[in-house]
Amino acid sequence: MSMVRSGYCAFQTGSCDVGVEDGPRHSDALIAYPSHPPVRAEALSNAAKQLASSEIFNIQVMDWKELDVGGRIIFCQICQAIRNTRCVIPDITDLNFNVLFEYGFAVGLGLPVWPLIEEQRQASRLYYRFGTLTTIGHTRFKNSKTILTTLRRRSIKPWDRKPQIEPPTSIDGEPSIDARSVLYLMSDIEDEASLRVAGAARESGVDLIEDDPAQVRFQPLRWYANSMRTVVGVVIHLGRMTGSNSHLHHAKCALVGGLAVATGRRVLLLGEGVETGPIDYHDLLQNYDSARQAGKLVADFLAPVADEVGLLLQEATSGRFARRTPMSDSSLFERINLGNSIAEDEVETLGVTLSKHHSTPRCSAPASPSWSGALGQGNRHCWRWRTTSYLLMLVTLSCSCCPNTMS
Repeated sequence: MSMVRSGYCAFQTGSCDVGVEDGPRHSDALIAYPSHPPVRAEALSNAAKQLASSEIFNIQVMDWKELDVGGRIIFCQICQAIRNTRCVIPDITDLNFNVLFEYGFAVGLGLPVWPLIEEQRQASRLYYRFGTLTTIGHTRFKNSKTILTTLRRRSIKPWDRKPQIEPPTSIDGEPSIDARSVLYLMSDIEDEASLRVAGAARESGVDLIEDDPAQVRFQPLRWYANSMRTVVGVVIHLGRMTGSNSHLHHAKCALVGGLAVATGRRVLLLGEGVETGPIDYHDLLQNYDSARQAGKLVADFLAPVADEVGLLLQEATSGRFARRTPMSDSSLFERINLGNSIAEDEVETLGVTLSKHHSTPRCSAPASPSWSGALGQGNRHCWRWRTTSYLLMLVTLSCSCCPNTMS
């Protein structure tokens, strides 16, 4: 059976093999939108039907409601539908968490995204406060007719565009020299759970890239995509829902979570009272009832990451030393150059030469025959300094080149 994908899946915490026969059909555009409010959902559903039947566009359109999810894991069907399309058209008017997760997932797969926002909706004001998508263009619509009219006017259709954000390379959940850090999205609420989570993350021994809303409330989407390139996992602390500000924070978490899952990163989504969270990533959510439990969730998630990264670095270091050719003690001494020998009648010339090429007062001191007829007092200091340097060089070379000196 041919495969759509074989690799790491955060939902499976391991490899995932999905067959083409079990997935939805291929499409040129997938339209994603929430079920509420029903009038807006009806407008988007009608737009999908009209696009599919239009001879002008002549494309295959998938309405998410057409997905056969009966008896199946819902996001597995959504995942395959996104992988089998050329473009995703999401309605992000009210920053629905499921739709934003799918938005981030599409970006992570390198697909073009054409976001829609309904005009004259109170919820749309929430979008304009969402700084992560501020620099990403969107299209406003009133009904199904305005969506089709806008598409007809565009010389380059959404499904023919190139993605504006280059996605990170998928790593299939495995750390590498280039991807061994962890991206940590901190909670927007500074409660006791936030202290415990931050403490557990910083004490894990893993290099962290911290996204602290107390410093910068919203990083642009490109920042998260670029940060994802160097990480093996993502810790997303949702905190708890307390109002519109928390809605914006959860929206950011959903968007970044989808991006992380699509690129094969390990993902921990944790929060207080999230038992009935969004259906798309419900299986990824970890609920906690106490600050201590929150800290333990993070510690347990990061412990194997720290062990694997440590082993990776140890193997990389050992491999670098192993590739060096061991030297015998005789060849080691032969490689050290102590300079040319100096006769008594060359002292005067040496003193002049040193004074020309060295600014150190001791090395440029006039020669004196008081040192057993050889070097002068000043050059004696220079000789001692050079001898000490060569000995240090000898010790360094011995430690790095001789296998029996390695621990």
